Amino acid sequence: LLMFIGAGTNSTGSGIKVTTFMVLLLATRAFLRGRPLPVIFGRQISSTLVYKSLAIIFIACGVVFVALMALSVTDARLGFEDLTFEVVSAFGTVGLSRGITGELSSAGQWVIMLVMFVGRIGPLTLSFLLTRPRQPVVRYPEGEVYIG
Repeated sequence: LLMFIGAGTNSTGSGIKVTTFMVLLLATRAFLRGRPLPVIFGRQISSTLVYKSLAIIFIACGVVFVALMALSVTDARLGFEDLTFEVVSAFGTVGLSRGITGELSSAGQWVIMLVMFVGRIGPLTLSFLLTRPRQPVVRYPEGEVYIG
């Protein structure tokens, strides 16, 4: 979990960043208390920032999941726990290993390299590079969706 969260915002470490994790924790706390937006130190956190934090965590979990599934196919003999550690360590560019990186297949090593690259660039930065912002032409009415 600590490798996945990673480092502070302005540091050279990777991962989802401590502030992103804290914004999501504060948003969860605000939801449980029935408040519309999270508040910390007398300041309200905007819904846009909460959405960005949620998107970062969702994309990061997706990257780790897809990479783990790819390694499970290419290098199943190495064990799921070791592969999970390697993928999360690569995403956070932590530098720790269970000693199996050299035993990975060529495809597995490429997956690890790609995960390191995505983790270093950052999931939200990568998504901004791949998509361009558009102003909505039409505004739709709000719908009611039951979740739980």
